Amino acid sequence: MGRIRTRKVCEVDDKEVANAEIGKGYELSKDTFVAVSDAELDLIRPRP
Repeated sequence: MGRIRTRKVCEVDDKEVANAEIGKGYELSKDTFVAVSDAELDLIRPRP
């Protein structure tokens, strides 16, 4: 049995994308996204 892999492929140009190139964000509408940084996520992350 072989390994199972998950490839991340861009829908626009059908090319594989490295993890370092993938950002985090929120989709406001079909064509509008807001980027969210790790620092911003830390500010809203619940604390124990």
